[in-house]
Amino acid sequence: MSARAAWRLETIGLSRVFRYTAGKAEWFANGLPRAGSQATIPRAGDVAQQAVPTCSPMDPATAVRAQLEARGEPLALVVTAERVVVGCVFLTALPAAGDTSVEALMEPGPATTRSNVPLAEIAARLRQREVASVIVTDTDGRLIGSLRREDAERLLLGQPLPARPADPR
Repeated sequence: MSARAAWRLETIGLSRVFRYTAGKAEWFANGLPRAGSQATIPRAGDVAQQAVPTCSPMDPATAVRAQLEARGEPLALVVTAERVVVGCVFLTALPAAGDTSVEALMEPGPATTRSNVPLAEIAARLRQREVASVIVTDTDGRLIGSLRREDAERLLLGQPLPARPADPR
């Protein structure tokens, strides 16, 4: 809320008033509860799938390879202990043997989108760029999940999403 609104609430006797100085866009981007005329607009963070393979930069590449092969996944997102996305590593780049860490093989700084981007906007962007999915993060770069273009398009047409495996974390 604005500073004016916060002061007004305090002057009428409310004692637990909090001013969120970052603004509404950042509030939405961090997945906090929404109200008002735009609260019902579906956004990327609302539908991002959380079951995304992740690993640490220091994980052994061979262990990550085994994890991806077992899940049938082509890549893992490389995240810090705080789940900040720092890179991605493709199965094809991971050796079957050796003691290399993921950090030496990862591609740093993958493209991401914030969770507050309206679903229609992100679907159009993915379609235009011919991209199948995008990584969704909060404003600090912490992983929320992955959003598939086909999922966004289905939801925009009012169709249900197919069942997906639970988050393995």
